[in-house]
Amino acid sequence: MSLSSIRSVFPNSHAVAGLCALAVVCGGAVPALAQTIGETLQTTNVVAGSVGGATFVRLKSRDTIYRDEVIRTRSQSVGEFKFEDSTLFVVGPDAEVVLSDAVYGGPGSHKLLSGAMRFVTSKVSPVSDVVVTTPVASIGIRGTIVDLFVEPGSGQTSALLARGGPADVCAGGHCVAITTVCDAVQVGGGGGGGPTAPVNVSQFQGSRPASELFPFAAASYRTRSVFRQGAARCGLSSGRVWNPDILIRDPNRIEPEEHNDDDYSPPSPSVSSPGPSANTSGSNNL
Repeated sequence: MSLSSIRSVFPNSHAVAGLCALAVVCGGAVPALAQTIGETLQTTNVVAGSVGGATFVRLKSRDTIYRDEVIRTRSQSVGEFKFEDSTLFVVGPDAEVVLSDAVYGGPGSHKLLSGAMRFVTSKVSPVSDVVVTTPVASIGIRGTIVDLFVEPGSGQTSALLARGGPADVCAGGHCVAITTVCDAVQVGGGGGGGPTAPVNVSQFQGSRPASELFPFAAASYRTRSVFRQGAARCGLSSGRVWNPDILIRDPNRIEPEEHNDDDYSPPSPSVSSPGPSANTSGSNNL
């Protein structure tokens, strides 16, 4: 996130406080003590970040991402990112995520406050590589691809295992392990109990259609291929076409950046899939 790329696109709210008090530079710039944790791979339309309470600024390819950064997207917007340990993640439209505690040598801890997200981790270890918390649940991800969706307002959380496994979903003092590819669980947003029992996504009863809860498994967006795995295996189809000509009409928009999947090699989980063999934030007031 270079100073030359700084452009305000969101009102400043729900950002993580504290770093600005220690920083040399605040406002639209990155606080001086911000810790680099990864980079932006690609953005489509309005994807922005805020560090230490600074103004939200537009992110683009190769921009740095920082510990405690808040990332938001608008409608018809997608952001793809890579952490320094090669873990990948992508956020869908109208999402908010806080990269709250990415500590290498231990699990990274992040907060998904609303919207859709996919994590791709490569290591297999006794403990989770990544822990994602939502308003109602905690999800441990290791050596796998997991899709998450948080319903705005209620915080209702849905999780899908797209490859590898397991993924551990905990809430209300109870934990459920998703071990079968294409199984999904849900944690209610009304203060209810723990996660539901895992079921195949074809039988999943969520807050909205499965293709909307798990748009990356449904290959709804034009992203790197690793972020679209699971569509054939899990039988999800969005029924939509990602057409750049009908993307958000915004005078400050960033056009989708061209990329070549061949110039980037995503991590490959070393666990074999147990499934079929087919390949495949608080506020929304932006």
